[in-house]
Amino acid sequence: MKRRSTGVFGSRRAMGRAANPIVLDREKLELILPATDRYWLLQKNELMLTIVFGVIGLVLSFGFSVPPELSVLRLVAPVGVMAGYQAGQLVGRFVRPRPKRFLTLFVSAIFCGYFAFAYIQTLRLGSTDTSDNVNLGVLLGLSFFWLGFLLPFTRIPKEITNLWSRTTERSRD
Repeated sequence: MKRRSTGVFGSRRAMGRAANPIVLDREKLELILPATDRYWLLQKNELMLTIVFGVIGLVLSFGFSVPPELSVLRLVAPVGVMAGYQAGQLVGRFVRPRPKRFLTLFVSAIFCGYFAFAYIQTLRLGSTDTSDNVNLGVLLGLSFFWLGFLLPFTRIPKEITNLWSRTTERSRD
């Protein structure tokens, strides 16, 4: 009796059918593809929103006075906003009821203001020590992180998404 190798996942015949796209009905493919297309479109929208908020963070970073030798710290702002926005998206899935959302928004705004104030106070001290420069970068990054963190709890992302959908509808016409 000759024994055939079946591979890891079962018989070769079954593996050939599963890998062959002809076996799937057209109706099954139509049910599968639109859902995946919507998923990728949603992911693309989230990525675009994150990038837009990063650019906004970069523009807002010019409102903070940064010493000329530390102008690289301006790049910390968009990274902080984008990371904060993504963290806020994750936390936003868990805190949906209104009191918790308001509390999260309130605490985020307090942290954002606190770190911005601490950045300004540290900058006023005027020390050129390396640890002070690191503290400035961390405070600026945390201020923008909390700014990005509170964004998912506002209506701003939804309004931007609505504007994009209107724009794409008009461009199709």
